Amino acid sequence: SKTYDTWVVENGILIGAMNRLLASSTDFKFTYSEHPDFGPFLETVNGLAGKQEEHTYWQLLSQTSGDEPKPLVVGIGCYQPKKDERIILKFTSWDQNEEGQCVSSQ
Repeated sequence: SKTYDTWVVENGILIGAMNRLLASSTDFKFTYSEHPDFGPFLETVNGLAGKQEEHTYWQLLSQTSGDEPKPLVVGIGCYQPKKDERIILKFTSWDQNEEGQCVSSQ
């Protein structure tokens, strides 16, 4: 796992911090697609792509001062990082339970 430092203006969104990092780092890359209703969806990080047919995606997590990481409930186009917050981009797989609901298999 790699760690990167970046910043975002007050009330700025996560994709802004990621774009700032993209512009300033030679070894951080990401791509996203634009959904007409839900906005940007993170597709790849450093060349590794989530794939629906393989049940993989990039999970967004937040961690503050030693607490356990918590999943974000919104995406990169809506989330507003807080001061000293650590954002984790975790490549994750998922399965479906017997009811057909998606569950993280981590």
